[in-house]
Amino acid sequence: RLEEAGGDTGLGLFLNTVPLRAEVADLSWSALPVSVFDNETALYAHRRLPLERIQAAAGLSGPLPTAFNYTDFHVYDRLARSGIRL
Repeated sequence: RLEEAGGDTGLGLFLNTVPLRAEVADLSWSALPVSVFDNETALYAHRRLPLERIQAAAGLSGPLPTAFNYTDFHVYDRLARSGIRL
């Protein structure tokens, strides 16, 4: 966590999963992000609640689908030196 001392020295990144329910049927495209942001802001106090406890409170159990993304940013340095623009 970057807001904690030494947070910038961590290797890897674990993204916390926070379920968010949003009513979208009657919202315009411009109102949708505002509504989602408002809902997200209301959840901020619970941002460190473990997913297992959230699932238990909702009567759910079991693992969620997992995604893995590996990005080697060092290739961008080589591209920049080569003169290739992205």
